[in-house]
Amino acid sequence: MPLDLDDSRWPVLVATLSGEAIDEEMDEYFAWMDRWLETGEPHAVVLDFRAGGANTAKQRRRIAAWIKQRSGQLAATRAGVVCVTESHVVRGIVTAIRWLIRPPYPWTVTSTMAQANVWVAERLRERAP
Repeated sequence: MPLDLDDSRWPVLVATLSGEAIDEEMDEYFAWMDRWLETGEPHAVVLDFRAGGANTAKQRRRIAAWIKQRSGQLAATRAGVVCVTESHVVRGIVTAIRWLIRPPYPWTVTSTMAQANVWVAERLRERAP
């Protein structure tokens, strides 16, 4: 399975996609994210697309709809999302999703995990009470 969901670094959630996502994995990803949203605790997400990360147009619409439906919860709990990729295609996909809906939290793209880790740490510090 090309999708790995790692919550061992809580409050940083890491989703790693190796290859093209399939719909069943998207279902798993959304259920996993919903469980963390329900905690009401601040968190950040790293989307590691260094080994792939392509989504279909249908999946991009699902992502946008999921964000829109949970906008209030996401604004209250999500410190930010960072996508890690060197692929111009994946960067384009991220941009397409952002055209569909503006996320209610900071969102950026980096090319290394080191940059991503610094970015999410800064976002979580900003959210600290």
